[in-house]
Amino acid sequence: MQETWRGDLPPFDTQNGRIFLTHYPVKDEDILTVTSPSDALIDPDSYELENRSGKLQFFGGPWSEPIRVIYSGGYHLPDEAPPALKQALAVMVGAARTQVAQQLTSGIRSISHRESRVQFFDVTAAAAKSGAGSGALGVAGNTVEQLLYHYMRFYV
Repeated sequence: MQETWRGDLPPFDTQNGRIFLTHYPVKDEDILTVTSPSDALIDPDSYELENRSGKLQFFGGPWSEPIRVIYSGGYHLPDEAPPALKQALAVMVGAARTQVAQQLTSGIRSISHRESRVQFFDVTAAAAKSGAGSGALGVAGNTVEQLLYHYMRFYV
């Protein structure tokens, strides 16, 4: 992976001398090179890596742009997937299966065979009319968001 940062907007903050790598977590040995605008190598003693968030904090700036980092990071899937990611995927698959099952029977209100007749009450349609929910994927979306919130990055 090679990433280049220009300017002072996230994920590159020139005033505070930090860069947020997009594929994190990153181990120290995963960073191959960090170069300055003239492609000169930046001494590893002049920056510090926060492994979990992928933040590179530079010391002794100011640093000019562009800064180029060549590294490998993130998870090697599926073996290194964190439990929350596995659980989020299971919730999404279950919700998708539920939605497909609901779509297969949507619109069916009754089934008749000879003298027998069975009528259905569509709970999903009733909930949608009353505004009580948005189906299985809506609930799953909230659950998945809560599971993955820890892995989201917000630039402030």
